[in-house]
Amino acid sequence: MTNFNFQFNSNLASVNAKLANLAIRQIPFAASKALNQTGKELIGVNKRQMSRRFKNPVRYTLNAFRLVRSSKTNLVAEVRRKDSGTGANNPASERNYLERQQSGGTRRRKGVETKFKSRVREVSNMQSLLPTSRTAVRGQNISKARSDAILAGLQDDGKGYPRYFAAKAGSGKSKTGGIYRVNSPKGKPQKLFHTKPNLPAYSKRLPFTDYMTKSARVIFKRAIRAEMRNALRTAKFR
Repeated sequence: MTNFNFQFNSNLASVNAKLANLAIRQIPFAASKALNQTGKELIGVNKRQMSRRFKNPVRYTLNAFRLVRSSKTNLVAEVRRKDSGTGANNPASERNYLERQQSGGTRRRKGVETKFKSRVREVSNMQSLLPTSRTAVRGQNISKARSDAILAGLQDDGKGYPRYFAAKAGSGKSKTGGIYRVNSPKGKPQKLFHTKPNLPAYSKRLPFTDYMTKSARVIFKRAIRAEMRNALRTAKFR
């Protein structure tokens, strides 16, 4: 029988060093791409969740979040609210109705409510301004152009039509105060806004952190595997 012997000599230290360099080059890049892919998919997850939990949400609500992208030198990706801000004087924080939907509690006063409260003497004790079916855009949203026109009507000389006026709670058949419009001398008053002495309070409806964390774990696990395979396939071992 003929024997065939062979021997393979290698420099393990050199190989290990090259593998380490390969990892240093490729892992951060793959991780960053996986984080960004995860963030992109999470924005879609959040849109679907809000579509299910809110009735007929407006585009502004569905597009309220953006992705702050990761880089290979900063392995952090963040899904952040576009109007995020802190501080009592920050206009963005005053508009942040989504925080109330996430944690519950009383919402802050809207800019339109502050405007009416300061300019219309009859509603100086008002805290919240809620639209009726005549003035609601979608849900409880109020059109700025519409509200500005009504505010101007409340402040004119009252000689022409339509005419606008404010009434306190208990006036007529209404159990809430309100702002009304009369279209003609014989026209009946039409209620445009409810005025209330308190701000609306909300229960928790949007467990944002819970469903985003759960989804992120699944998405990132899949994404990092795919990106690592792609990184190793295209890497040059030198």
